[in-house]
Amino acid sequence: MFSLNELTKLVAIYEIPEIETPDDNLFGSLRFVIHVLRRPKGVYFPRVFRKELVEVVPVYYQNANERLIDKATVEVAVRDDSCDWESFECISEKDTVERVFEKFNWLFTHEKNGAE
Repeated sequence: MFSLNELTKLVAIYEIPEIETPDDNLFGSLRFVIHVLRRPKGVYFPRVFRKELVEVVPVYYQNANERLIDKATVEVAVRDDSCDWESFECISEKDTVERVFEKFNWLFTHEKNGAE
């Protein structure tokens, strides 16, 4: 059906240190994860995810006894759509991560300059 040469490969996962923003006191710092993938033709590209905390209600709660939790806070990775990350085709894993850093720098510098 498929051969190994036809598949996109997840090459690396990088967790980015927290990025502080002016809204940290309301929402907390921004947290990102970068997935570096390699297409069958050999080019690399990123997928960027935001790490978010969400409150969930377990499905079992309606019929549960009082010893079970009624709510939980869980961390989820949400695909970031602030730009078309997958269009960033690069020649190496390192170039891919550096390109994401350049875009982050532009996004957060632009945000700061636009707010002033």
